[in-house]
Amino acid sequence: MSTEIKIVNHAILFDNGIYRLSPITKREVEELIRGKKIISHITYQGTATFLSALLGINISVNQEPFRLEVEEKVIVFRQFSLDSYDWKVLERLS
Repeated sequence: MSTEIKIVNHAILFDNGIYRLSPITKREVEELIRGKKIISHITYQGTATFLSALLGINISVNQEPFRLEVEEKVIVFRQFSLDSYDWKVLERLS
C-alpha cells in the first residue's frame, strides 16, 4: 500500500494509457489521505487555501506536471465556485 497520494485540480493526462475517473465523496477522500503524505499538484493559491481549510491539512501550491504510474490513484478536486465543487479519483490502469 502506498504511503503517498497526489491531489490535483485537473485531470489532464500526459501519458498514453487506460485510465478510470470515478466520483468520490469527501468522506472517501478523507479515508484515502488518512496517514499518507500528500503530494500536491494544486496550481492556484486560492484553491490550495480552500482545500487546506476543507480538509484540515496543509495543501501547498505546485505547478509541476504530475505523472501517474500504472495502478496509481490521484485525487482530483474541481472547484466551480465557493460552494460548488466535486471530487474524483483518477486511476491509471495500464
